[in-house]
Amino acid sequence: MIKLLRRPFNVIYPTCNVYAHNFQRPAPLLKTYATIDDLSSLNSGDFVFEHEQVQGDKSPTFNELGRKKRILSGVQPTGKPTLGNYLGALKNWVDLQDNYENFFCVMDLHAITANYDPKELRQATRDMAALYLASGIDPKKSTVFVQSHVPAHTYLCWLLACQTPVNWLIRQAQFVDKSNRISASGGGEARTGLLTYPVLMAADILLYQTDLVPVGDDQRQHLQVAKELAFRFNRDFALRMKEREKEERARFKAEKRLQQQQQQQQQQQVQSQSQQQQEPAIAERHVLDKGGKEDFSIPLSTLTILPKRSPIEPLFRMPEIFTPPAGARVMSLQDGRSKMSKSHPNDGSRINLTDSADVIQQKIRRCKTDSVKGLVWGDPERPECDNLLTIYQLCAGKTKEEVADQCRDMSWGPFKELLAEAVIEHLRPIQGKYMDLQREPEYLDDLLANGAETAAVVADRTVERVRSAMGFLPAKRERK
Repeated sequence: MIKLLRRPFNVIYPTCNVYAHNFQRPAPLLKTYATIDDLSSLNSGDFVFEHEQVQGDKSPTFNELGRKKRILSGVQPTGKPTLGNYLGALKNWVDLQDNYENFFCVMDLHAITANYDPKELRQATRDMAALYLASGIDPKKSTVFVQSHVPAHTYLCWLLACQTPVNWLIRQAQFVDKSNRISASGGGEARTGLLTYPVLMAADILLYQTDLVPVGDDQRQHLQVAKELAFRFNRDFALRMKEREKEERARFKAEKRLQQQQQQQQQQQVQSQSQQQQEPAIAERHVLDKGGKEDFSIPLSTLTILPKRSPIEPLFRMPEIFTPPAGARVMSLQDGRSKMSKSHPNDGSRINLTDSADVIQQKIRRCKTDSVKGLVWGDPERPECDNLLTIYQLCAGKTKEEVADQCRDMSWGPFKELLAEAVIEHLRPIQGKYMDLQREPEYLDDLLANGAETAAVVADRTVERVRSAMGFLPAKRERK
């Protein structure tokens, strides 16, 4: 069964192909105008969808193309992975696997914007991949790969950088903060890689035509750069919005005029017996009017658009931020206003995922608290209280309301023991699987190689379309 569909003027759908033209506004709802059993009765310019694609469009985890929404995310392989990395990112990734198409990347190119040890980077990259799997990422459901294994990341980064205004980058909060810290510590001047970090991040996202990006609060500004670049490329290299809307408005009006003319002709044919005999047989059809009732007075031909046109696709999808309901930003154990960081010089400020039970217990006992009686959410004067309650909620698998009822009258001593036990038990199976994977480096390398091949298929397709749109001459072997 095939459904004949039509969308408003800002979308073009040629026969049996789907092309999205969603630059700024949400995709409009599909509307069924007719269903038929035989494609042979349709012209080459008719707008047609397969039934399966229509079904997919109804789900909140599907985009207007009828496929699962695509997610890309990753973590830098710097320092030891922390509880903040797990609760803020990896744990949420696991929950997304069944409903989305996922690309999870070890962001090693982002890890070289400051001084680093090459040997440590190589080992840390493998360790981070092992942590992905130990946390519950299933390579059968998600694509796991290393960023530098897909050359398209750096290629697209350069193309995007050539269109990125410098003032977009120098005003980034992370660049200002980190460059100031480098100068204050006597480390010299910030490097170019730190400045262009958001451009590489934009390339990571746009390469895979990503729908959703799970990022923390500190990365929201970088995601905005990706969205601005996507819009700029779609406008400048795909088709300018005003020209495109003007053209499609004219096309839409022409379609309406054609339908009215054909309806008038049909009414005249119905009135004349001789004209009815000359009318060609039309395939069995079922036409729905706006009220959803059966209407057999309008032939299928009045609902089709006869002119055949070439589709125009945007180069990039417009990514949106995905923020989990809790744990988007796990804070330091020593400062409830600062993010838990792998690179902080004080190891007591974080819980490393490889810490033993005794070390975890010791760090939680020594974490910063206050002298106020009772534990409550939402007090801006008690950021450490909010942070520790959030960690307990996520590790214990409880709701915010359950934690509030349980801990409202508790003092810090008993709560810290409760928190330590919850964290230790939650990390125990992850640590066990992580150690097992560490003993199988060849398995990890093979898995990452397979993931890179899968990712490269999508990434290379995007790069080729961008190269073509920007006017680069294809290599001789690429020419048709």
